Amino acid sequence: MQIMGQAKEGMDITYERCAALADSIAARGDRPTLRGLHAALGGGSMATIQSHLTAWRAAQPPAKAPPVTLDPRLASRLNDIWNENLKLAKADAVREIEAKLVDAEKAIEQARADAAREREAAEQARQGLARAQIRLEGIKLLETQLEQQRAQLEAERAARIEAEKIAAVAVAERNAVMRYETNSSISGMQTTASGQQ
Repeated sequence: MQIMGQAKEGMDITYERCAALADSIAARGDRPTLRGLHAALGGGSMATIQSHLTAWRAAQPPAKAPPVTLDPRLASRLNDIWNENLKLAKADAVREIEAKLVDAEKAIEQARADAAREREAAEQARQGLARAQIRLEGIKLLETQLEQQRAQLEAERAARIEAEKIAAVAVAERNAVMRYETNSSISGMQTTASGQQ
């Protein structure tokens, strides 16, 4: 019966129970752990305990570092070391800046030479572009003329199709008239032949 009671107790793992145990462990100066809480609770789901422990840790205020007081002699020595390192760093920085300045001056001279070459290349490109534009204008003129000829051909084709339609209608009408006349002649001949008999 006691085993079932412990199992039932272990099943009833609430945030409040976990937080109270974690608070008491922390009050003793120890760090609350998953295994420690699991043992203190007498069992239960490790996942549930972990979830409650994580929530408890998130709710805790951040720990403050205790104030540090230094021996005045140590503070003075640290200040001296700091100042010496600062002087060395400044000297290194000045040397580095001077070296970079020399490199920058060389780079400026190189950039000026490159710019002069690029200006010359740009002038040649401009002249080539001007020649290409002249050719392009000639091509545009040819394209315009070609479009005009295409439009003219299309108009002539449309007129030809219309003329063919008119001619076909005229031929059909002529053929109809001829059939009518032929039929009328045959009818007249048959009437005359009937009258002669």
